[in-house]
Amino acid sequence: MTKVRKITVSRFRGARFDLPLDFSKKMKSVAIFGENASGKSTITDALEWFIHDRVDHLWREDCKQDSLRNVLADDKPSSV
Repeated sequence: MTKVRKITVSRFRGARFDLPLDFSKKMKSVAIFGENASGKSTITDALEWFIHDRVDHLWREDCKQDSLRNVLADDKPSSV
């Protein structure tokens, strides 16, 4: 089992700028909530890409790597 304690998402999907996430608290569960288009799926997609090197729902839709990068971000590559 992979335990993710901290992760930084940059220029990935809905994260145009650096998005640091800290899961190091001693909580046993995590809840992600927010308004529509606030980046909830960006967080789960970033974790899936980090662990599995792909995002299944994007690969099924034939979007693949092209859909991982934020279109408004600078020329630097996406990273998780």
